[in-house]
Amino acid sequence: GAMYRNGWWIEDYVGKESLVAQGGTSSGSAFIRLIPAEGLAVVGVANTGALFDSIADTIVDEFVPEIRERRKSWTPACAKC
Repeated sequence: GAMYRNGWWIEDYVGKESLVAQGGTSSGSAFIRLIPAEGLAVVGVANTGALFDSIADTIVDEFVPEIRERRKSWTPACAKC
């Protein structure tokens, strides 16, 4: 379900196209999720090796109620295979 191109993961994010880039080490990490259809970018930077996925999801849910509601019953496409 996801495609990698030019340093970005392009994926279906709860029914919306999303671009994701992330990286880091044990002492620092960075995460960015772009949702072009919503004009939204979520960026996280930390001085730890933390994962930002759940934090980014919470932020998206606050700004895009449609995604928050859809997430409650969402099944990723690859899980249907």
